[in-house]
Amino acid sequence: MEKWNEVFKGKIPEGLYAVELSFGEKNGLIVQLYNKNTSIEIDFGVVKAVRILDEGVVIDGVYLEDEVQKYKKDGFINTIYEIKEGEFKKQVELMLGNYLEFYCLKHYILVTMNYNIEIVTEQEPSIRVL
Repeated sequence: MEKWNEVFKGKIPEGLYAVELSFGEKNGLIVQLYNKNTSIEIDFGVVKAVRILDEGVVIDGVYLEDEVQKYKKDGFINTIYEIKEGEFKKQVELMLGNYLEFYCLKHYILVTMNYNIEIVTEQEPSIRVL
């Protein structure tokens, strides 16, 4: 069963953030969160998979409702969560097939004003408040 956990609590200041992504072979995935007061860089490095959904698409049915409601009541103030037993990670593992034994995958979600960004990766991201 899907379970969300707050991770890196307090590293991202509370606020509503717009998003800019940079993704490629040279630097991997870099997520910029920004508003009029704050800019944050989250560097995921090389990732296995990314899924970006418009916030309006995921209101009902994509994620386990109990987990969403647990953090929704506070406005998703942590911004980044780790998902255990999430469907997206299971899909990636299925695609990896026999290669799965070589990876120790983590599944993160960033919940922002307009997007939910899921990342499946082997490493923890580095977070910098600029």
